Amino acid sequence: MMRRMNNEKGITLVELLAAIAISSIIAIFIIAIYLSIQKQYTGQSKQIKNLTDVTIAAKAITKDLRSAIEVEVDENNDKEIFIKIQTNERPEEITYTFDEEQNILRRNGAPYLYHLKQFEVKKVESKVSLKFVSETDKELETDIVIREGQDDEEADESTE
Repeated sequence: MMRRMNNEKGITLVELLAAIAISSIIAIFIIAIYLSIQKQYTGQSKQIKNLTDVTIAAKAITKDLRSAIEVEVDENNDKEIFIKIQTNERPEEITYTFDEEQNILRRNGAPYLYHLKQFEVKKVESKVSLKFVSETDKELETDIVIREGQDDEEADESTE
């Protein structure tokens, strides 16, 4: 029996509680730092996504406008643009409309760009001005000069 009492190969309850308390404090700090980093990452990702979405939409609309043979903007409604594009096979008609209630830009009635605070279109002669403002207040403006009405063959015939 004496042997058992002199055997000190284990840990005491006090040592065990101290180790658990120190481990818990370290774990709480690590989790707090992780959650803080995750929150910051999520917020920045949303801002970048909105800006990227606005940029991509502006590039797509600009591409449509540059290949347009006809562009119409309603004088009374600066939230809508009608674009007629001549492709190799057949003409394509595209309408972009901004839904102010839902903050959505629609392309031919289907949702195209979400989280948009403002979309304006103005047309003066052959110049079309677009303005996008995202919900994160990122603003993008662009002006496009278009050539309407004639494709290359018609233009060649009219010059002869």
